[in-house]
Amino acid sequence: MHRTSAWLLVAAATVVAGAWLGCADDGSCVPEVCNGLDDDCDGATDEELEESCSTACGDGVRQCVGGRWGTCSARQPTDEVCDGLDNDCDTETDEGGTRWYPDADEDGYGASVGAIESCQQPTGYVSNRDDCDDGAADVHPGATETCDGRDEDCNGTADEGCDCIAGQTQPCGEWGELGECELGEQSCAAGAWGECTGGVRPAEETCNGLDDDCDGTTDEGLTGDGLEPNDTCETARGLETAVEQDARTPLHTPVVETTLYRADGTPDVDWYRVEAEEHSAACVPWTTECCYRFTVLLYPPVGMPREDLRLCVYQDGSCGAFPSELCVSSMDWNSTEGAYETTACWSGTCAYDDGKTFYLRVDSPAGASSCLPYRLRYSFYQLDSDC
Repeated sequence: MHRTSAWLLVAAATVVAGAWLGCADDGSCVPEVCNGLDDDCDGATDEELEESCSTACGDGVRQCVGGRWGTCSARQPTDEVCDGLDNDCDTETDEGGTRWYPDADEDGYGASVGAIESCQQPTGYVSNRDDCDDGAADVHPGATETCDGRDEDCNGTADEGCDCIAGQTQPCGEWGELGECELGEQSCAAGAWGECTGGVRPAEETCNGLDDDCDGTTDEGLTGDGLEPNDTCETARGLETAVEQDARTPLHTPVVETTLYRADGTPDVDWYRVEAEEHSAACVPWTTECCYRFTVLLYPPVGMPREDLRLCVYQDGSCGAFPSELCVSSMDWNSTEGAYETTACWSGTCAYDDGKTFYLRVDSPAGASSCLPYRLRYSFYQLDSDC
């Protein structure tokens, strides 16, 4: 019985190069390792061999089977699925899901910033980033433009199809701001400009020194000089005879008021003829009578600078052949009367007709005109002093 057991024990060992395989040279046993051999010579191979191991998901152990280490008992990483777990063991849960965008105004369109990834749609998030203003629920693709300065439909253009933005105002009026005119104002409502209100519109031109019709010209197109035609010496308008008086005052009856004005805008010239009729009292025949005086006053139109008006007096001749011309200057302004004043004087002879014919010319050196009237006054009198 003992011999048989001993033989079996010997038979279980294999001699290789004169040594027992799996045992030390001196016949002692060694620790078992995972190699498919009976290293410790106990008749069992790779028994009870295991070691620690780990994966990305944690720690585990593995056992030796058939001379090879088996699979680690720790959980192996798998593809991430939407289950609330960290399937791939990368410390993140359900990553790589759908990208969601915040929808703060709850209009169904998300903002382009602040996105998160999740396999489930988080509250307050949507799957698009098409909103151009996530703070206004009425602003999103497909919204209706309301002509308010905003791009409600998010197409990159604000208020397309609108003439204006609600609340805007602008000057209006085709007449502009020439003359007495002032532009009106119109307001924007519902994307369109409203009625032009206020302002001063063109009016019919009247003789007031103003540009009533706002065309840049004052008092044009009005009725001209009522004493026309009297533009030349030959067509001079005859005025009432100036009968000799004993004194300068009162002056002769004023001329009917007239204007230095042409309806076509060209410069006007007015000529007048006045007969100065002597009416002296008794005198010594053939003696000198001194001194006859013919005084004329010219009152400028209201608003017309006096420098723009001129009066010239002619005597002792006829049209085209006057030996003398007496024109007023700034020295002839009578501030008390508010008029230019000039006087022609001469000595006469008793028993002779010492009257004269005078021509008066009124014009403007600058070619100015006025539809407002000027006035002429004149008087013929005698004053015993040298001329």
